[in-house]
Order: sequence, then structure tokens, then C-alpha cells
Amino acid sequence: MNSVKGVEKTQEKFKKIEMGLKCIRDLDLLDDFYDETWKEGTEKFLDKYEDKKSFYDLPLEETDEVIEKVTEWFGEDYGLADIDGEFWMIAVGSVEEGGNKWWFKMRLKTDDIETARKVIMLDKCRPRRY
Repeated sequence: MNSVKGVEKTQEKFKKIEMGLKCIRDLDLLDDFYDETWKEGTEKFLDKYEDKKSFYDLPLEETDEVIEKVTEWFGEDYGLADIDGEFWMIAVGSVEEGGNKWWFKMRLKTDDIETARKVIMLDKCRPRRY
């Protein structure tokens, strides 16, 4: 498939999704859709690629060193890092009252950068950790 047709198909899918979400909203079913369909499907996808055993709250002493390894940012609070040839999600886990951010890292079980990006973007769509 050439890239133009791929873009067109993606745009068509986006329009259908957008229309479907508007219908779900108009029918007052958005909460049910989110809680039952979106959340379950997202969690299933993320469970496949997030290495929960590698989750690590970064101490202040290590934070700057790890953040320097981020190669791509998704907003100010999520990054994709290459650490020793593996993809890691670096993200804010909590924020103190004074605004100090506490970061964590988690290895992603993929060597495909596009999949790693999808994991991070979907993780960002979860209800906030902080």
C-alpha cells in the first residue's frame, strides 16, 4: 500500500471514530463506552507491552541522568528513552504540592519504535496517576 492510500484510509477511520464518539456522546453512553470498551481494550494492549516488573520510581539522584536518555517527548510528562538498546517509558508518577515531579521508568516489551510510541500514547490516555 502506498503512503497516500494509507493516509486516506487512516483519515477515513478517524472520521468514523469521531462520528461514532459523537453518537455515543449524544446517546449518553460515553461513560459506559469508556469504562467497558476503551479501558478494557487499552489495558489489554498495555499489559502486552509494559514490563510491570521493571517499574522503578526514580530517586532524585538518578532522575536527570535518565531524562537525558529520552529521545522523544510526548508532552512534558512522558518520554521514550533508549536505555542500553531497549525502549523505556519515562513519565511523571506524582507531583508534590510545591510542584516537584517524581518520575518513574518502565521497560517496554518491544523493539519496534512505532509500538513503543503507541504504548506511551495510550498510557497517557489513562486516568492520571497524579
